[in-house]
Amino acid sequence: MRLGRHTQLSLRDPILVTGSHRSGTTWVGRMLCASGEAAYVHEPFCPNRSPGWITRPLPYWYMYISRENEAEYLSAIERVLRLDYPVAASLAASRHVKDVARQLQEIPRSVAYRARKLRPLLKDPFALFSAEWLADRFRVRPVIMIRKPVAFVSSIKRLNWGFDYERNWLPQRGLMRDHLAAHEGSFHGYRGEIDLVGEGIVMWNVIYDFVRALRGRREDFLYVRYEDLAAEPMAGFERLYADLRLSWSEDVRAHIAGFSDSANPKDVSARKRREIKRDSRAATETWRDRLTSDEIERVTRETATVAAAFYDD
Repeated sequence: MRLGRHTQLSLRDPILVTGSHRSGTTWVGRMLCASGEAAYVHEPFCPNRSPGWITRPLPYWYMYISRENEAEYLSAIERVLRLDYPVAASLAASRHVKDVARQLQEIPRSVAYRARKLRPLLKDPFALFSAEWLADRFRVRPVIMIRKPVAFVSSIKRLNWGFDYERNWLPQRGLMRDHLAAHEGSFHGYRGEIDLVGEGIVMWNVIYDFVRALRGRREDFLYVRYEDLAAEPMAGFERLYADLRLSWSEDVRAHIAGFSDSANPKDVSARKRREIKRDSRAATETWRDRLTSDEIERVTRETATVAAAFYDD
């Protein structure tokens, strides 16, 4: 592939940590920054975090960017990967105090990142459908997180997070044509009574059917099951550090241990959902306390076809 102008960047091997939301991407992204070589950028693809790294919010959750529609987004994403925070434009676009407060944290970080010439690390589940474009356009190395369907659905239920398929996925014609056409019929059943378990099942099936196909054509990406990493965090992160050419050390080991040790809580309240200091092994089983036996059976049954590509239990 001939590299165009926008790929001729002075980047240091950008990293993308993605997968579904609620799949451990925050924990993994933070731990991969423990050596001090990577710059943590939190969810630039998230519509709720703009103005910020991206001044004008992307129009959809799980935005699909490809060569077909890249013109509108190319410069903004390139700027993120250069760790070049659009200070003036983002502050000018702010409409709420919380927007300004967030930027007053992110601006000095971005300055420090650039001064230290760190590698960009985008922690962003909402960039999943754009992972191939990021890899081909900007040499980004994706780490794709995989999580059991019962765990994902239990988290959706606890946080009361529904999803508007008709607003976010159906209008993305390229996404539907290229990747989600087989699932279109499942997007229309959630207009009336809220069924968070059902919505979670649909979302997990769509996302991880996409990942299943992605794994078949992109062996250069890294695929990590959250449960494996949580069960053996030292061995798992040491492999990730080697694969991503990050420096492993005793300080890194100690830092990761502090965020995964059995002395940490198994779970946290919903309002502290971004807290990543957990007993990582115990955290893989929290779904047992959040779902009823009927719900567990339903999730297991209705995700079985896709789940078989990742789990044998």
